[in-house]
Amino acid sequence: MKEIGLSTACFYPQLNTEDTLEIIANLGIKKIEVFLQTESEYEKNYIYELKAKINALDLEVYSVHASSALFEPLLFSTYQREVKDSLKTFEKIFEATNILKGKYYVFHGPRLMSFTKEKWDFVIERIRILTALAQQYGIGIAQENVSWCLSSNLQFLQYLKGENIENLYFTYDNKQGVKSLLKPNDILDVMGERLVNVHISDVNGKDMGVFPGHGDFDFKDLFQGLKKINYTGPIIIEVYGKYLPQNLPEEIKSFKKMFSQN
Repeated sequence: MKEIGLSTACFYPQLNTEDTLEIIANLGIKKIEVFLQTESEYEKNYIYELKAKINALDLEVYSVHASSALFEPLLFSTYQREVKDSLKTFEKIFEATNILKGKYYVFHGPRLMSFTKEKWDFVIERIRILTALAQQYGIGIAQENVSWCLSSNLQFLQYLKGENIENLYFTYDNKQGVKSLLKPNDILDVMGERLVNVHISDVNGKDMGVFPGHGDFDFKDLFQGLKKINYTGPIIIEVYGKYLPQNLPEEIKSFKKMFSQN
């Protein structure tokens, strides 16, 4: 059975990032994705305090996410000051990820409507700059499929993978796939051996990001797809805070049981 992890983002905005850690540890979960919610959480002093709590609770940071809409789109600007400022922010977060001993930074990339196919090579060029910077800190870039980003375009993902960019990997998010009207296996077949991270939540009608088991998403089909591509990484539960169930320990047990049966 692949390891089940939890994102600190599940408790946003009710709890500060650092205050989620003890709750996660008490659930019997070891592997986490740390979501840095705001700029003050990129600072070294905060990161070292966070690391101390993580170590004390014997947790393991697998990946790091951030409020990317604040800075990621600027990487693809034609205004060079914006690009430089964006890279400075990325560098802070990459250093933070390295300190926390995370393996991957989860990347959204440019907005969907910003770049037509004729401009994809420009996007690739900027992504190469980013992956090279991340490599200096010993971490990988894990491009996530996101409905409002260019990464929701399956042809773009195929093109991106075909460029064989060193240090570029993928994160699959099932709710984002639903929002993009894409079938899980179509996305997984593209990501293939470069898939290193999976975000799991459920879909209940128009409600996205609910806790697994509270919707009608076909997890059996997804798990079969992951087996097909021999995915060996963790399954990270990432739900929206407003949908976090009150009886979380029982819900985690229920999900683990469902997962083990598939």
